[in-house]
Amino acid sequence: MITLVLATLVGTWASFLVSLILGKMVVWPFVAGFGGVCLGWVVKRPKIREGRLFWITILGWGGFLIKLFSQMMVETREGIWAGGSNVWGDWAGHVGYIANWVYGSNWPPQNPWYAGVRLAYPFLFDYTSAGLARMGLSIPWSMQLPGMVLGVVMVGLLFKLTERLTKSGVAGVLAVAIFMFSGGLGWVYLIAGQKILAVPAEGVRELTHSYEGNIQWVNFVISEMVPQRGIVMGITTVLAIFMLWWDGWDGQEKKKFVVAGVMAGLIPLFHAHSFMVVGGVGLAPLLQPVQAEAEVVRPASALTGAQPPQMAVVLL
Repeated sequence: MITLVLATLVGTWASFLVSLILGKMVVWPFVAGFGGVCLGWVVKRPKIREGRLFWITILGWGGFLIKLFSQMMVETREGIWAGGSNVWGDWAGHVGYIANWVYGSNWPPQNPWYAGVRLAYPFLFDYTSAGLARMGLSIPWSMQLPGMVLGVVMVGLLFKLTERLTKSGVAGVLAVAIFMFSGGLGWVYLIAGQKILAVPAEGVRELTHSYEGNIQWVNFVISEMVPQRGIVMGITTVLAIFMLWWDGWDGQEKKKFVVAGVMAGLIPLFHAHSFMVVGGVGLAPLLQPVQAEAEVVRPASALTGAQPPQMAVVLL
């Protein structure tokens, strides 16, 4: 799972940097970077040994996310239908970013709506989709497929990280369920004939999100993770980094801290908030009494020199 996240980071950055130098979009660096990372994992021949609860969680919630993302942009004879009001608003902007690379020559990246204004936005996940579109996928599928894959990876990483921390598979199941059900009990409306919650007179438009009733407790998955796209990349990367830190610290494996540092260095232009989370957690040991130099240096090693230039693009 961590390999897929790292491969996406490396492949996207490779394609973006080569395209930036050439002044035109090329996708072979993405294929080379993504394939190279995955090939390195295959060569190691890792043994996959997971319990029943892990696979039940992956198949259940992973299947749900695959179905969810597959319905977010549906093309019919009448046009393109969005899978929700948040997607209707947000994905229109993301389509603009993607199309500007697929059909235009947006180098260096500029805002597609304001000529001559640089694109001050963490845009690399949209660039990933642009690469997939250049390789033959439709724009809707270039947006939905990464969400499906990384959604499944996110479920697996959240389960495994919780299991590592608590040494309990049941805790992993609960952690994923709490995350997916966030936002309240509105999902109860999906149960046919339920008597738990009264159905509002105006009906139910969005679960746990009623403008008429002033209920603004939205589900994180449908209100943030799906429409804002880069969040799913950010969450999976942060979970992967935390797992590498935990395993590296526990097993005294310096290589895992190096990989975590590389991943942290590549994330800001995918999702800036995730970088801030990693930075805050990585520097937290500096506030504690120093027990050993390595205990401070290793978490902070995620703050690499690759991040300041990326943050400057977004903030300056």
